[in-house]
Amino acid sequence: MLTSESIGTDSKTGEPTFTIFCNHGQIKLPPIKQPPVLLEELLQSRWFRDTIRVYNYVLAFTSIGMKMDYSVVHAPGPYTIRI
Repeated sequence: MLTSESIGTDSKTGEPTFTIFCNHGQIKLPPIKQPPVLLEELLQSRWFRDTIRVYNYVLAFTSIGMKMDYSVVHAPGPYTIRI
């Protein structure tokens, strides 16, 4: 839970209070389960945190849907794709 985004705490329960994010506390999410050990080690590693943006960029680009424009594929010059 992102407690840094709370606007305060509930006077009855002591839990963080949010506004628009969860409709003033009307939406309750289940607690996050403990990830598998291998995934937890990866998420906590300094190297992964330093390079996570690279992974996001690579995975975002590989998951795009497109039709290949073959008119630019075999043209002279640097390799180009048209999306």
